[in-house]
Amino acid sequence: MSFIELVDGRPILLLNGFPYYKKETTKNGVRWCCNKSYCNAFVHTSSDCNQIIRTEVNMSLIELVDGRPILLLKGFPYYKKKTTKKGVRWCCNKTYCNAFVHTLSDFKQIIRTFIFADYKTIHITEVDTRFIELIDGKQILLLNGFPFYKKTTTTKGVRWNCNKSYCKAFVQLSLDFSCIIRSLCDHDHSPTKYIQSAVCGKYIRLR
Repeated sequence: MSFIELVDGRPILLLNGFPYYKKETTKNGVRWCCNKSYCNAFVHTSSDCNQIIRTEVNMSLIELVDGRPILLLKGFPYYKKKTTKKGVRWCCNKTYCNAFVHTLSDFKQIIRTFIFADYKTIHITEVDTRFIELIDGKQILLLNGFPFYKKTTTTKGVRWNCNKSYCKAFVQLSLDFSCIIRSLCDHDHSPTKYIQSAVCGKYIRLR
């Protein structure tokens, strides 16, 4: 779970790559709803937005004629892979797909997921994003103050990883750098600072 701020100041909650807008604040916390008006998915966080209290992401269970359970999440089927002490892991029914869902043993709550979003992507101008060039010529993406370096380019877009090797945060942009396709921005460290050179206009990393 991470948060971004749009250019108009509105906060957006990102959960597993999906955006939720702030619907209302109650005594029990804050309710966030999917940015698609026809979607009933929501997230209920604590008042300080540091903890998820409840989620509903269009998840259901069905049983095949052979008795095997299938988890349906946003219309996509997942088969039961294994049961662990922490819960149940479900994998996409397509062997070439890496998507998975990890639920509690009672199937009532999602612990963790890795899925590809099927919603309209967020335009890069809607968030606090800019590109800078370092003295050595490398390009850095700054998202909400955190730097990302260019990792790989595929037919689906360009992946940028956090500049801290131990941090799993990443951003995937469209090939023209105009839209954020996917992101995981849960940093466990403070952002690296850069200073702009008055001579050449490029940036230098501060130690």
